[in-house]
Amino acid sequence: MGRFIKESEQLFDPEKAAADFTLAAGIDCIYAPLESHTQSYVNKSSSNCCSCSLCSQLDPSGKLQGRARCCETHRFAAYQAERFGGKYLYFCRFSLLHWASPIIRGGMLEGALISGPVMLFAPDSLYLEECQRKFKLNEAQVQKLKNSLVHIPKISTARANSSADTLFLIALSLCENDAVKLFADRDAFEQQSRIGEYLHHLKSMEGDKRSDMDYPMEKERQLLRYTSEGRKQEAGKLLNEILGTVLYTSGVQLEMVKSRILELAVLLSRAAVEGGADIEQIFGLNCHYLIRIRSLDSLEDLSAWTKRIMDRFIDLVFNLRTVQHTQKIIMAIRYVQNHYSEKISLNSTAESLQLSPSYFSRLFKQEMGIVFSEYVNDVRIEEARKQLISTNRSLGEIGFMCGFDDQSYFTRVFRKKTGLPPSRYRETGGRALHPS
Repeated sequence: MGRFIKESEQLFDPEKAAADFTLAAGIDCIYAPLESHTQSYVNKSSSNCCSCSLCSQLDPSGKLQGRARCCETHRFAAYQAERFGGKYLYFCRFSLLHWASPIIRGGMLEGALISGPVMLFAPDSLYLEECQRKFKLNEAQVQKLKNSLVHIPKISTARANSSADTLFLIALSLCENDAVKLFADRDAFEQQSRIGEYLHHLKSMEGDKRSDMDYPMEKERQLLRYTSEGRKQEAGKLLNEILGTVLYTSGVQLEMVKSRILELAVLLSRAAVEGGADIEQIFGLNCHYLIRIRSLDSLEDLSAWTKRIMDRFIDLVFNLRTVQHTQKIIMAIRYVQNHYSEKISLNSTAESLQLSPSYFSRLFKQEMGIVFSEYVNDVRIEEARKQLISTNRSLGEIGFMCGFDDQSYFTRVFRKKTGLPPSRYRETGGRALHPS
C-alpha cells in the first residue's frame, strides 16, 4: 500500500512535468503553486527563464518592482486559465508571450503550469526604442535587454497555439479525474443558465408573440462586430440572447434551430476573417464545425457547440493580438517612412500587410491614436521641415519630394501642423514653431 501511494505521488509531480515540457518543447516551463511566495515563480534551473529574471537584470535594485509585477501577472494568468477552460495566453510588460494551464485537485485550483517567454518576431530597433521610452531605460540597460532577448525563442503563432494546447493536456493529466468534466460542464451549465434566463424574459412579455417575433438582426450584427473585434465576453452574452430567441421562436424544433445555427456559424467565420484571423485556418475549422452541427441531436449540445465555435473564432482573432498588432503597425510605419514621397493610400498599405482596409484602418487608429492619412501627413511634414532648414530647394520642389502633388495643399497642411506657412518656417529656421 505504501509503495502504491509513493508511486501515485510520483505521478503527480508538476515540477517534473514542467521540466519535461521544457526539454521536449525547447520553451521554458515552470510550476507555480498558488500558496507559495512569488519567488517560486522563478525557474532557478534555467538561465533563460522568464521575464522575471529579465526584469531583475534591468532593475537589480528592485526599485521598479519588475519581478513582483511579473509574478503577479503569472498568478493572475493561473486564475484566468481556470476561468476560461484550461488555457490562457498572455503577455508580460515587455510583450513577451506566455501561456498557463491550471492544475485542479479536490475541485480547487492548486497551481498552474506556466510556459514562456517567447517572441513572435525578432526584436528590432523600433521595439527597443519603445521599451526604452516605456521603461525609461538608459543605454546600458537597453544593451542588457538586447543581449537577453537573443536567448528568448522566436516561434510562429501556430507553434505557440500548439504548445499551449499541449501544456493544457499535460496539466489535465496532473488533475484529478473529474477535471475534464469540470471544465466542460461549467461552460455548458453557465450557458444554459443564461439562455434559460433570456427565455424566461421572452415568455414573460405580454401575450404570446412567438409567431410575430422577428429574428434579432441588430443583435446579430452586433455579435459579428464583437467577434471581429475579439470581444469574447460581450459576444457571449449576445450569442445567448440570440440562441434564446431562436429556441423561443422555433418552438424548439431541432431542424429549424440547426438551420439558424448553421447560418450563424458561417457569419461568425466571416467576421473572424474580417477581424484579422487567418482565412485558411478559419474556413478549414468552419467546414469541420458545420459537419459536427449536423450530427448533434439535442438543443443543449447545439447551444454548447455554437458557443465553442464562436469562442474558437474569437481566439483566432484575439489570440496573440497584441504582438501581431505591434508587428503590423511597425510594418505600416516602415512602409510610410520608406515611401512617403510616393502616392500612399490606406488600401495599398493594407494590401501590402495582407489585411482588409476596414480592419487596418480600425487597427491603426486604435494603436496609434490617429487615422492613417493624418499619420502619413505627419511623416511628410516632418521631412519637409528638415528640407526647409537644411536645403535651398524651392517650396514646390520640397512639397513634391515629400509626397504633396499640390503646393497649395502642402502649404495648408504644413501650416495646420506647425502653425506657420513653409516660407515663414524657413525664414525663422523653425525657431518660431508653435503647433496649432
